[in-house]
Amino acid sequence: MKAIGGHERTESETINNGSRVAVTCLDCGSCSVEETLSAAEEFLAQAKCVPDCQNCQNLRYSHRDRPAVPINGTRDMTLYVCPNEGNKWHQYNKSEASWQQIMNPAQWSTLVGQEDKGTWATV
Repeated sequence: MKAIGGHERTESETINNGSRVAVTCLDCGSCSVEETLSAAEEFLAQAKCVPDCQNCQNLRYSHRDRPAVPINGTRDMTLYVCPNEGNKWHQYNKSEASWQQIMNPAQWSTLVGQEDKGTWATV
């Protein structure tokens, strides 16, 4: 375990067949997913270590058997900003109801651009 920014207890793991690194705070649940460990740590360090509101908690733990419907949103949304905390979310797998918190501003801009154009790529 390693302290990153205000996050006292974090762990990292390689995901997506080794193409991404996820760094997760064990206290608040925030998770940053990037191509490198240093980038994931950088964006996690910028996030406050506070427990999720109920809406964000629902999105974080959403899955096929218990899909989350965001406040003021729909089950079919791809991008979402929580009105409570301002956290940005991407539903990257609608059939599994899987959401990922997006902390990287450049990654969010890319997703918004893809949504505006109707083109989607893996982020």
